Amino acid sequence: MMQATFYNNSLCKAWWFFAALTTFMSGFSLVAIAVQRYLKVVRPLGRQMDLKLNRIALSLVFIISLLCAIPPPILYGSVPFQHAQEDIVGRRCSKIKGEYKAFSLMYGGLTGIFTITSIGALIGIYLRIGWTIFKHMKHGNRLTGSDEDGSTTKVTSVVDSKETSDHEFKSGKIIDPATDGKARVEKGGKKYVIQEKPEKGKKKDSTQNQHEKINRKIMHKFTLMFMLITTIFLICYIPKVFIMIVEALNPKFWETFDNHSRAGMLFVYRMYIINNISNPIVYAFLDFKFKTELKSLCRRK
Repeated sequence: MMQATFYNNSLCKAWWFFAALTTFMSGFSLVAIAVQRYLKVVRPLGRQMDLKLNRIALSLVFIISLLCAIPPPILYGSVPFQHAQEDIVGRRCSKIKGEYKAFSLMYGGLTGIFTITSIGALIGIYLRIGWTIFKHMKHGNRLTGSDEDGSTTKVTSVVDSKETSDHEFKSGKIIDPATDGKARVEKGGKKYVIQEKPEKGKKKDSTQNQHEKINRKIMHKFTLMFMLITTIFLICYIPKVFIMIVEALNPKFWETFDNHSRAGMLFVYRMYIINNISNPIVYAFLDFKFKTELKSLCRRK
């Protein structure tokens, strides 16, 4: 709308302020979430982000984003431009040319540093998280074995010694502490999952372990969801930030394109809209209750 008739200078500046504020808040919030996920997944026994730290993190996100959103209203406004063939002058909400050049370069450089730092942090943190989740899933898969016919077989002892007899193997009395009561062995051409047989006094501990597994599964699911959201965010926003930096360095950036190329560049420039559209879809379809209700809604009665 108003691609050539944007006469309201105040509205243009306000739009750029809120666009920058929400963009920076989204990016920095994803970094804070990544740190929180890292502590939960990679360092679960270390100090976690409690309510106080979460509030401090969100306050810092808002303050830094607010400071980063102040320059755009100064650098952008309702700018006149002339038609290439006709003697017609229009106005668009764009970067103001010839003013605050040094400030514009400084802001572009600062934005670039923030962008590169945030992207590097997100990629590094989630690579470490992804590797940890992969190891957890691999370890979880080893806790389930199968016979040759595909059926699951469970026994209750760890055979890790040549001195262990068949009687001890079947009785469940031999537990190797080094394996935490769990291991996988092969005997008679069959694969077994070896688990410590819970005693009556350990029933409560077994229930607690089950809850811990469920909580870990939920934690991994939320982490993967935020990894997907972060990936979409980076794909949608990196081109825009790159164009903004080039635009700061070259005031005549948009004039170098013909109509078709400019339309394509504007599509890339506004890809952040795809991020806004995708977020509720990701949140919804990775939510188990939502998927269940959706299937119920679509199922014929």
